Order: sequence, then C-alpha cells, then structure tokens
Amino acid sequence: MSKWRVKVVPLRDPRKVMRVLQSLRRLADHDYDDLLPSEFWTEGTYQLHPRWVNAYLFVLDPLPGLDWVAHARRAARLLEARQGVELDWAAGVRKSGQVWLVAKVMAWEGDRHVRWHPASGDIEALVRMYPPRPRKREEERSRERMR
Repeated sequence: MSKWRVKVVPLRDPRKVMRVLQSLRRLADHDYDDLLPSEFWTEGTYQLHPRWVNAYLFVLDPLPGLDWVAHARRAARLLEARQGVELDWAAGVRKSGQVWLVAKVMAWEGDRHVRWHPASGDIEALVRMYPPRPRKREEERSRERMR
C-alpha cells in the first residue's frame, strides 16, 4: 500500500493525455457514467503548444470498497468549489484500484473561459477528503523494526 493518497501530474502533450484516458477501464464525468475518451478529449478544448500544460492528472488512492464514480465526482466538486470554476474533467479506475482524474486546464468561470491550475491547498484538501487509514498495532510495528 502506498504512503501517499493524492498525486498530481501535469500533462503537456495532447497525445499523452489521450493515451492516459484510453488506459482507463471506463470513464465518467459530471453527467455520464460511460464516456469515450474521444468524447472528452476533443480538438479545440486544449492548447497545441508543447510548453503549456493541457491537463492535470490527479492520482487518487482511495480505500477499497469506495464507489469510484462518486469518489471522483466528489473530488472534482471540491476542486471546483475551492476556486469557483467549472472544470471539464473525466475520471476512470485502474486495475490497481486507483482513481485517475484528468482535469483540463480550460475551465469556465461564470460565462467566460479561464486557465485553471491547482492551487497550493488543493492537494491537502483532497487528502483530507479521505478517512484516515487504520494504523498498525504498536507490537506489529516494533516487530518490523527489529527485522
């Protein structure tokens, strides 16, 4: 089990974003539970310049048993509420159980387009969204240290 709960990766290359989306089992967004990568990542919704970030990949490591669609929607709503924008995002689940949420940089603030980037406290807010993991008992930890 990994030590981190949330990881953010900026994605610049539009082809890499499409490969990431195609690697996910099933995609969901605000409204749909079954979305094709080509329906989400369409030309004209991202920048072609190779130095600009086009999307952010949020790798979420939830506890087993959580509904991944509801979890992704909750995470996206939290990101939207923190900055007052409406994100264009899609999420899917990996074989490992991790939820990968891809949020485009082009967002809506009211009736105009804005460039969105995760703020400094967004990752901490996403981590606080998780229930704490159960700690190992003290004697199990001391046995591990003695090995």
